[in-house]
Amino acid sequence: MSGKYKETGIAWCPRIPEEWEVRLLSQTAQEHYIKKPKDEMFPVLSLSYGNIIVKNNINAGLVPQNYDNYQVVEKGNIILRLTDLQNDHTSLRTGLAKDFGIITSAYLCIETKENPDYLHYLLHAYDVKKVFYGMGSGVRQSLSWSDMRRLSIPVPPLAEQNKIVAYLDSKVSKINTLVNIKKKQIESLEELKKAKISHDVTRGLNKNAPLKESGIAWLGKIPQGWEVVPLKRTVSVRNQKSEFKATNGDKYIGLENIQSYSNELLETATEYEDSVQSVCCKGDIMFGKLRPYLSKVIISPCDAFCTSELLIMYDFKGISEYLRYLLLNQQFISTVNASTYGAKMPRANGNFILNLSIPVPPLPEQKEIVLHLDSWCAKVSKAIANLTAEIQNLESLKTRLISDVVTGVRRV
Repeated sequence: MSGKYKETGIAWCPRIPEEWEVRLLSQTAQEHYIKKPKDEMFPVLSLSYGNIIVKNNINAGLVPQNYDNYQVVEKGNIILRLTDLQNDHTSLRTGLAKDFGIITSAYLCIETKENPDYLHYLLHAYDVKKVFYGMGSGVRQSLSWSDMRRLSIPVPPLAEQNKIVAYLDSKVSKINTLVNIKKKQIESLEELKKAKISHDVTRGLNKNAPLKESGIAWLGKIPQGWEVVPLKRTVSVRNQKSEFKATNGDKYIGLENIQSYSNELLETATEYEDSVQSVCCKGDIMFGKLRPYLSKVIISPCDAFCTSELLIMYDFKGISEYLRYLLLNQQFISTVNASTYGAKMPRANGNFILNLSIPVPPLPEQKEIVLHLDSWCAKVSKAIANLTAEIQNLESLKTRLISDVVTGVRRV
């Protein structure tokens, strides 16, 4: 290991160690395409977030009519999803097969006689650097082996490839462990938030308050002094429709814009130009009827158009924020979810939801509950945001580490 570097002429990898080579991908790897034999079935593989996994349920998600056009994948093959490259935000297009099986022929499968783990790490770094995106052609910006075979890559001596892989496996494993710990902490906080909301909107804040039977299966006991009333008697329902025009500055709220257990909207592009859509007004309380287990409930921040998959309520005889929290109660959601129809797109009937009875505390208690939950949930959300930022920093560290090591910027 001389410590000297040489120029490569490659924009995304301008200098490499002196003893490394620059080769075309076809000089160190080749396409591995074996069509699945008819009348034979093998484990079905899937590329998921940079990992090749065995699909335990081959009937889940989008399922082909048959698997005759799938290709055989062997352990050590590298899979690249090189379609729709115009979707530049989509990364993690590469995966290393750890199992034998079959995968869609829409993906490129390659093999190498050198260390496949090193080549996978390198192609992953290229993926993150958006190298593939700049090579795409055609309407869908896709690549085939005939395009990829001319890709210039740095190739260390095999002994150094092995050292690089051992080093990165160790470092990446430690980073992934930290990431998984923080993800579990986020999951715990989310569950804690759900439980806290569910308790406070049905039992109140006074732990010593005397309780009474509500007579409602999903509700159980509630504080004395609270009423139990059918939801439809506490709200009005908005069933207005009008023509949506994005060019006029109209706002649209779809289910994709609503986060579970969040009262803030996510910004996304809309595809509903010049179409008749439901209308909602500022302050309306909206409950997602499609896949209700996703717990999408929001108070509209403005006058807007929205999907018909939302039950739109207004003029709640109480504090709207309390009703929103109540509609996020886990038992209420489970009750609604159990009533859904449709296997692939389960949705609840609006009348079923409106006929459910709900607990209604006196107004002062509603206000106390809302203020308490607003403050408590804000602290939890801040903790989750901090953990999310830490995960992003760890992922960025991992990306830089892989890129620097497989291109020789950092020697091991």
